[in-house]
Amino acid sequence: MLIAGIDEAGRGAVLGPLVVAGVVISEDKINRFKNIGVKDSKLLTKKRRSEIYSKILSYSTTYVRMVPPSKISGRNLNCIEKEVFSEVIKDACCDKIYIDAFDTNIDRLYRELSSITDAELFIEHKADLKYPVVSAASIVAKVVRDKEIMKLSMNSKIPLGSGYPSDPLTLNFLKYCRDRKNFPEFVRLSWKTVKRLMYSQTKLDNII
Repeated sequence: MLIAGIDEAGRGAVLGPLVVAGVVISEDKINRFKNIGVKDSKLLTKKRRSEIYSKILSYSTTYVRMVPPSKISGRNLNCIEKEVFSEVIKDACCDKIYIDAFDTNIDRLYRELSSITDAELFIEHKADLKYPVVSAASIVAKVVRDKEIMKLSMNSKIPLGSGYPSDPLTLNFLKYCRDRKNFPEFVRLSWKTVKRLMYSQTKLDNII
């Protein structure tokens, strides 16, 4: 029996893509994930995530979708994630699929996603903490997104940081762009948090 876990990285970021990852493995081999230390990506160091990521790829089949900021800005994020998660569900072709819920209304999300697959769905908040297969997906999504941010950073004059508004390096980068009135295409300009940072000089300076 094949099972899949699906999770995302970059939902709350102000820079870079949203990454959705699906990991498929035979249910009788799920202990392999436990043995290599798979857990929610947020609980692992960057180095440890990278090490485990390589092993996940060797033990399973993965499906990754990246949504660039140009396709995120101005749209409802739940609608975007529903579309991309649906693509991964269809690709996975599994018997059971475990999903880290991105909608506060799990019943609604279940109705929408169950209509596109015959697989048994398990949709929960914080599923990445409970199910190793979802934890594995969270690691894949995070590592792929971090690699994309690294690529963007290499072409930047100053560090981008993690791309999240809580990161001082990211805020510094936004201030740099604002002062020069030049925001690159990987900035999610329509995000309310970005607009506040862009147009509120006092607020941004106080944060930094």
